[in-house]
Amino acid sequence: MWGDGEYGTTTHPQYSTLDLWAKDTVRPIVNASCCPTFIIATTGAWLTILGWAITADVEIVVQPLIDIMWLGEATLYEDTHVYNVARVFAALRKSLHDLEAYYRGLALEPTPNTPSPASFPHPTTFTAADGSEVQFRYLQRLEDDAASVTFLAETVKSGASENVSRIVVKFVDRYGADAHRLLARANLAPALLYFGALDGKTMTTEQDVVKFGLYVGPIRMVVMEFVDGSTVADDAKRPDNAKEKLTNALRVLHAEDYVFGDLRAPNVMFTKDGELRLIDFNWAGKDGVATYPRRLSTTVRWAAGVEEFGPMRKEHDLEMLERLFPL
Repeated sequence: MWGDGEYGTTTHPQYSTLDLWAKDTVRPIVNASCCPTFIIATTGAWLTILGWAITADVEIVVQPLIDIMWLGEATLYEDTHVYNVARVFAALRKSLHDLEAYYRGLALEPTPNTPSPASFPHPTTFTAADGSEVQFRYLQRLEDDAASVTFLAETVKSGASENVSRIVVKFVDRYGADAHRLLARANLAPALLYFGALDGKTMTTEQDVVKFGLYVGPIRMVVMEFVDGSTVADDAKRPDNAKEKLTNALRVLHAEDYVFGDLRAPNVMFTKDGELRLIDFNWAGKDGVATYPRRLSTTVRWAAGVEEFGPMRKEHDLEMLERLFPL
């Protein structure tokens, strides 16, 4: 039940779930996983389903998986409503089967001196451009923040390949993959190895990308090559022609009507050989059509005209360029 009073509508089930996972009898599972759990919360004829998990540093993440759904019937014309409710329960049944298989496959004694799987996301494979399956393991978050969704990982040796390489894996609900590929072909961004569903198999296609050249939708996994270097934010030595290199990268983007959008110091990297790599394409989209996301940082001095849900423009990139490399 949802509970009432100080617990609110869905807080009570969340604490009940925490109590369940706090029991000594399930400690081996807690040590070996992020304890993914479905919470079905009801009150009267209303129902909702939430996802519950434990992340690194015992951070609890709870997210609604559906809107609060009414199960009753008010008129004779409820066939569509009943069908939609049935679809939710059918999806839940399939998900519960998958969840059971996940728990049955757990190794309950993690290898000593390795990070707990609870620290990392579940996906550990992706399909390469040649159709082969690549397995990988997470090494660490790339930011010192439990909320970070960008990870350093390395591929795992397999029968098809004995090579191990470092990669970056991130999880996004919007991404300018076309702009990323454009710069990668010009050696101005890391190679994009995979962009698609969390199953690691279903590539995001052109049909999934809206007209402004930017994917927006359910969470997708991005896998790219790891770049060994430093960002402008690291305050490391940068090449004398750094501004010229970045100007050229923007010229390549702008020639195809793309805007990078988030041109801040942490997203501009130089390799040890002094080569430029732009590394964050979460915002990149078509000029004047793609829009900035909500919750823009209030601590960043953005270019004039940048605002939440406002159109992204090439001139914004150019103004941010001048702020990164003033005369």
